[in-house]
Amino acid sequence: MELLTWRRFHGNLIADIITTGPDAYRVVISNTTSGLTRGLPSAFKRLDGAKAAADDFVRRAFSHRCAMEICGRWLPWSV
Repeated sequence: MELLTWRRFHGNLIADIITTGPDAYRVVISNTTSGLTRGLPSAFKRLDGAKAAADDFVRRAFSHRCAMEICGRWLPWSV
């Protein structure tokens, strides 16, 4: 069974929203250069809230500044 996620690339940083059930989303971020992966401990009931939290988590965890030419948009992703 495929796991549905949403993914946004922030250069070498990746933000993932993992759908864990109906109206249940988890946030995981990773740095492709260092291999570091971190997740938020709380789940979200709304996809928009999870996306906003993921973007904020990437900014805070990696001192990242979002720019559309680097980060792009959220994409549906299957794992």
